[in-house]
Amino acid sequence: MKLSLFLQKLEEDINKTQKAVEQKDRLEEIKKKFRYYDEEDALISSVDIARKVKSQPEEEKMHTQIGSIDRILDGFRLSQLITVSGSTGSGKTTFSMELTIRMKEYSPVWIPFEEGAEELVRKFLERDETPPLFYTPKNITGKKTDWIEQRIIEGKVKFNSKIFFIDHLHFIVPFTGDRHDLSVGRTMRELKELAKKWNVCIFIICHLRKVGVDKMPTLDSLRDSSFIGQESDTVIMIWRSPYKGQENYSKVGIQKNRRTGKLGISELYFDNGRFFEKAFPEPILDY
Repeated sequence: MKLSLFLQKLEEDINKTQKAVEQKDRLEEIKKKFRYYDEEDALISSVDIARKVKSQPEEEKMHTQIGSIDRILDGFRLSQLITVSGSTGSGKTTFSMELTIRMKEYSPVWIPFEEGAEELVRKFLERDETPPLFYTPKNITGKKTDWIEQRIIEGKVKFNSKIFFIDHLHFIVPFTGDRHDLSVGRTMRELKELAKKWNVCIFIICHLRKVGVDKMPTLDSLRDSSFIGQESDTVIMIWRSPYKGQENYSKVGIQKNRRTGKLGISELYFDNGRFFEKAFPEPILDY
């Protein structure tokens, strides 16, 4: 081998060795840095988390006073996103208003895009009943999640509101050029982030795709996007009996429960604009 080639190869080997040493030194410096890393996103153990949880006040559970629902869910929690759905005419809004009545101590806020607040109140007045106490915008002037966030902040600081009802999802999903299901998913994720950010419980009412009326809908029946079920902490499905003589019987199905995984059905009776717990008889199949 010529001396010049030998020297060139030797220089290349030295450079490689030097780079390897420098890289090793850099890796050691990086490892040293993270050995003592203690910023906000530092790794901690589940033991540390358990110690922190035990030191905190007991988590607030917001019960509905509907025994079967409370036994399944053991109450709604702050930072949760709850989806309420069902076929057209099944009573999604009325059931949500029933929760408003039963959980009035949490100063409910309604953001009604579909059926105005005056119409909601008028139904009670027409039955000679006192409307339930809830708070709502004077006028609906926005349909984006940033406007909804402003109403959440306002409800918290003015009335100490902890639960917020939005009726309904498809009014606030932006119509863009991309896939609609992804827009639905982004909106649901934004609502979930708002629930966590402001430590409130958000109920979002949404529609189903067209399904048969003879059986309770499932998570697959949710309209437009599977992200609705994925982003929700709890999914509540309402099914109204289609059978003659039983039109006022409803089943309220807890079809997702991220907190405990416990699912089940609450059997309710609809009477004069209210839902009450009552035994659900066997269906009558003939008309």
